[in-house]
Amino acid sequence: MTSGRIRALLCDVQRDISDTAFLVNESRARRADLSLDWFARSWVPPERMDAVDALWRRYVEAVYPHDALELGLRHRHYLGWIGQYRDAHPAGSLINLGAGLVSYPYLLDGGLRWIEVDLRPMIDFKHERAKTLYRDGNLPEKPVSRLAADLASVAGQRRLFEALAPVFESGPTCVLMEGLTYYLPESAYEALMRQLTARQMSSSLLAFDYWTPDAVEHPVFRRQAAFFGNEMSLDVQAYRFVTHEAAARNGYVLRHQGGVREKARDLGFEEPIPAERELLPEYSVVLERR
Repeated sequence: MTSGRIRALLCDVQRDISDTAFLVNESRARRADLSLDWFARSWVPPERMDAVDALWRRYVEAVYPHDALELGLRHRHYLGWIGQYRDAHPAGSLINLGAGLVSYPYLLDGGLRWIEVDLRPMIDFKHERAKTLYRDGNLPEKPVSRLAADLASVAGQRRLFEALAPVFESGPTCVLMEGLTYYLPESAYEALMRQLTARQMSSSLLAFDYWTPDAVEHPVFRRQAAFFGNEMSLDVQAYRFVTHEAAARNGYVLRHQGGVREKARDLGFEEPIPAERELLPEYSVVLERR
């Protein structure tokens, strides 16, 4: 299947960046035993499954064969931290910025308030798809608030946080930014971090993943950048990188920081982990507001 045909079949989501949501979702689905995202495959309408499968296979062939392993571990890692937050704050709020096609609200029991934020095309797509899955009995019905916002826009962020002010004022929150920070302009990233630092109460959690500046020399990253450039028109020059030191933000206590091996260790994962040069050099951090 050609890349043009793939793009045509994924046309419900207009922004190039959202094509990566289908790619990431497919990796979670292929290692559902690891990610525990049992609903990942359900988000893809039947008429688009061939296109998503073709996109994923093209990516694996062109970039690396371990994406399902890495993203399965990433999802399981965040799912565990969300569970810890739920246990500490049973009536708390989980705010997922750049939520994509994740299924976190449907994977955990309890009374958390779930808020997903993404671009308008993705929010509309997921809202309609959820209604279909609810109707057909393929997804448990849960109250999930889905808000449209352009997080790459400082003005868009401002409007979002004004709308979410009562949520932040109601108690400690858990904010997740999975697969987001590297696509934000510098000004938008710093503005977002300032908003979160100002609004999150003590004991709140902030979790996100990031690429370090030396990633540009890594063979897997370079192949991925070329693939995203060719398939999705994403320019490597627009990516943003964060040092390990900068990821540990002032005003927060560092609860976790590491890459694939650290996630595998924390989860008690026993499968062999490929060599560093064979993995995408992505890191995650979990911070607790002082």
